[in-house]
Amino acid sequence: MRITVFGATGATGRELLAAALASGHTVRAFARRPEALAGLPGIEVVSGELREPAQVGRAISGADAVLSALGTGRDLSPTTVMSEGTASIIAAMRAEGVSRLLAITSGMVTPTGTEPLFFRFIGRHLLRHVHADHLRLEEHVKASGLDWTLVRPPRLLDGPARGGYRLARDAGVPGGSEITRADLARFMVAEAAERTWLRCGVAIGY
Repeated sequence: MRITVFGATGATGRELLAAALASGHTVRAFARRPEALAGLPGIEVVSGELREPAQVGRAISGADAVLSALGTGRDLSPTTVMSEGTASIIAAMRAEGVSRLLAITSGMVTPTGTEPLFFRFIGRHLLRHVHADHLRLEEHVKASGLDWTLVRPPRLLDGPARGGYRLARDAGVPGGSEITRADLARFMVAEAAERTWLRCGVAIGY
């Protein structure tokens, strides 16, 4: 498959690149700062801004699937980065005739009462601005008409893949409070082709 990754310079985006390459796919990364990906072999880097349709379209052209790991890093202030960026990606996918989209949001977006405990009691306050933009992101994706999957991880960990993770459709994984970025990436790359979780939100956790 030909896979394009957005949010490629972040910690999770880099794991997506590695997982896609390890699975033998042709990988393209969209980056505002292409120098951040310098030295990574086997990856085509497209430089651009998400607000520029032609640049986003160039990254998506010819892709079989688009994986989005847009985020704000440690910035917890009010934001529209993820929702507006996703809207740009969706518009470019429609224009380029690419239908498969997998986008990361958060375990906070799972139905109330099934989300990880951290998000239920702390996250919705500390991360309320990020949470609000994740909700907007999800609305864009659900209205897109694409073959979409929303991936809702709990607390993300660094480190190698462990395997043995569990999945849940439109609900949280009971007790699944964490996942490594490596396992999240492996799932997303596999799901891009398998299309088991089409047009739904899927939670992942150990």
